[in-house]
Amino acid sequence: MDANFWATLSRANPDYEEVETLMSKPKVPTQDAHRNSENGRFVTERYADRHPKTTEHERIKHPK
Repeated sequence: MDANFWATLSRANPDYEEVETLMSKPKVPTQDAHRNSENGRFVTERYADRHPKTTEHERIKHPK
């Protein structure tokens, strides 16, 4: 690679954030879900809030 290329990517360069933005990965849409720890069934958020010891919170990624 060219030395100028690496200088462009260095944090000392004020344009680094712009380059980083161009190289970042697109965001994947996610959905929050709550499950019962005993049987794995989905439960409502209200049920999960009332039973924190027996429920788990997870984020499900939905690829495009």
